[in-house]
Amino acid sequence: MKTNIIYTSYKDFISMFLDEALFFSFYNSPYPAHKFSTAIDIYPKDEPLFPFDEGRVIFIKWFNAPRKRSDALDKEPLILVQLTPFTVAKILHVEPRVRVGEKIYYGDPLGRLIVSGYMYVWSEKHMHIEIRPLHDPLRVRGAYRLKILSLRKEVPTTNSIEGIVTHRNTYYVLIKPSKTIGYGPTPLSTGNDKTQYFLEGGYPHYGYIAMINPGKNKGEIDLGLYNASLYEAPTRDTVLVDKETGQVFHGVSIHFSREYIKLVSRKPINNVREGDYITLGKLFMEDR
Repeated sequence: MKTNIIYTSYKDFISMFLDEALFFSFYNSPYPAHKFSTAIDIYPKDEPLFPFDEGRVIFIKWFNAPRKRSDALDKEPLILVQLTPFTVAKILHVEPRVRVGEKIYYGDPLGRLIVSGYMYVWSEKHMHIEIRPLHDPLRVRGAYRLKILSLRKEVPTTNSIEGIVTHRNTYYVLIKPSKTIGYGPTPLSTGNDKTQYFLEGGYPHYGYIAMINPGKNKGEIDLGLYNASLYEAPTRDTVLVDKETGQVFHGVSIHFSREYIKLVSRKPINNVREGDYITLGKLFMEDR
């Protein structure tokens, strides 16, 4: 089964196919477009590929960007691709190798991923996409809400942050959960016997996290195949400490279709190595 992200309106039905992506995220970002469910970050296997059926490049521009990390560029590339008479795809974090006026099709290479100045020290390279009205393509807000029509890959899930470190970076580690309780869209869940929520996002460092469930509870965000509720962090300064190594982490990052749990730190990680066993327990006190 393909992973299919859609935007629908009375004018357009637009599909975005993520078969070439390792994993993706709606909510693993502090920026408004993600919190409004109107942006997706795609983490490619290799180079970023065009995920729509077809389109025409209508605008390319580099603009000034902040630098949250020393290895980031101080310019941000923006690519606009017209998808229909009414809509465009806004693409960020990709150094373009396409040209204005060029017709492109599903699977065509778009360019090279960059380390954007908007990315935090623990961020991995990715492609940011919004679907927007043609007459309003550039603003931070105003994109269309996205939905998941189908999900190609479910992953083993757990309700406790515990497992072996499989990858260590200066500011993050990946752990493979050792005690799984089933399968779901993300590797970490919370809840009880009656209701299970799968977590997606960065908590508490981005200030909120999405709780994903397949139900149709009133008042939740309609994500198509799932629903989402946003849980606000009481503070972004909570720390998680591994008792064995004493390593301090400042947040947990979880993505759709990624089997690893990512632990992030604002400071260089010195006490943990690949192969170490990390035990942080439940993310929320009500689950303990």
